Amino acid sequence: MQTIPLYHTTGISGFKITRIRTVANSGKTKTLKGQEDCQKEMRREERLQAKGRGGRRQMIISIKRNHAVCPYCGSEKARYYKANMRLIQCHGFGRLKTFIEVDVHHIYCPECRSMSYEHLPFLTNPRARITRALEKEIVARRRKESITDVAEDFGISRRTVRDAEIRALELKYRTVPLAGVKGIGIDEIYVFHNESDGRQYLTIVRDLDDGRILNVSRGKGEAALAMFASRLKRLKEPPRIECATIDMANAYANFIENNLADCTIVFDHFHVIKMINDKINKIRRAAMARINAETRQALRDLDLSQQEKEIVEKLEKKLKAKQDKAKKILKGNRDLPLMNKEEIEKDPKAKAKLDRMLAEYSDLGKAWILKEDLRSIYAEAKNAVEAEALLKAWIDRASASGVSELETMARTMKQNLDGVLGFWKFRGASNARTEGFNNKIRWLIKQAYGYRDYKYLRLKIFDLPNIKPRDSDC
Repeated sequence: MQTIPLYHTTGISGFKITRIRTVANSGKTKTLKGQEDCQKEMRREERLQAKGRGGRRQMIISIKRNHAVCPYCGSEKARYYKANMRLIQCHGFGRLKTFIEVDVHHIYCPECRSMSYEHLPFLTNPRARITRALEKEIVARRRKESITDVAEDFGISRRTVRDAEIRALELKYRTVPLAGVKGIGIDEIYVFHNESDGRQYLTIVRDLDDGRILNVSRGKGEAALAMFASRLKRLKEPPRIECATIDMANAYANFIENNLADCTIVFDHFHVIKMINDKINKIRRAAMARINAETRQALRDLDLSQQEKEIVEKLEKKLKAKQDKAKKILKGNRDLPLMNKEEIEKDPKAKAKLDRMLAEYSDLGKAWILKEDLRSIYAEAKNAVEAEALLKAWIDRASASGVSELETMARTMKQNLDGVLGFWKFRGASNARTEGFNNKIRWLIKQAYGYRDYKYLRLKIFDLPNIKPRDSDC
């Protein structure tokens, strides 16, 4: 029987077909003679599936080697001794689920006197139960479809689909080249909610130029980058990394100083603005807490007699109404102080609410003004010299504000001024793409309803820049 159809449908060469048959669920067997019979069975299966009665039969193709070859020396004088029979799934003939039936042998070579177990060249590994061609198709389909959809379409288990994808990703990302990398971004993301001791985090290192993932490691801080550091040391020609964008965590700064001597630290402006927004939120919450404390103190200071108990209830209602009014301003409009000046100007109602809030709560007003001043520095400063002068003036104003949160941020900015100025030395260096990529990781985990297997998640993150979001599970 011809082997050409076998090669074109399954990618198998070096074997010949000895028998083709269909096996029903009842055990009934039907031998097929040539391609014409195969076509008839294929069309029959399609008709039965259209009626909802398909999937009850399987096609089995029995094959054997054309000649024996030693896997070590290539000698064709090798002798085969039958060991066992394997049933391996391959591409289906139409909608017929199809298997390859092949005898696996022990091989003895009189030339090199070696004894080995036969390796089937159409398998990715000796224990695989699907052909290399089918595995390749499964991996390609996973780009567009969920594990469940692929498994159901091919009639295989979800585990088989996942294992095939893992093998393909391991082969693809076994080594990630670092040559030509000039700028990196380092950031962590909270992923594993049931872990502790920093294992809830993943630390991601990305190439700032093309967005490639250079390293994914469990945990956060300098310890999480130990594997990446050892990898850099093993390279004969380490990459000339000029800048690294990080947040103001000392751990990442220490890693760069210890492993990337010529690298300039750039404190990402995204994190700088995020920091002052966090301070604004703390000031707002502190104002709310102060209102609650004042209300409780006012009620405690009431010195009323037994006969005046009825008045207490009225006073409590009045004080509570005042408290609720203040809370409505602070809590009900929590996003207003975080909005940019340009956005506020477009909405007159929002501007009126913000002006009232800032007028009633001076600390909040000071924080908002300093936030906008900081944004204007990033927008208007043309070089590092100009930015340094403006930032020093900003730090002085924040230090003299009398607001503890702003004073804390001023000290932080002063201590890390060189890293903040790195933004102007490497104009455009930012972790914005890394932060956006973190959202993509969250999407990946959400679509898959979480990952128990860290190894699988790590490989998926490496491949994530090549995947477009879709409305299906991962």
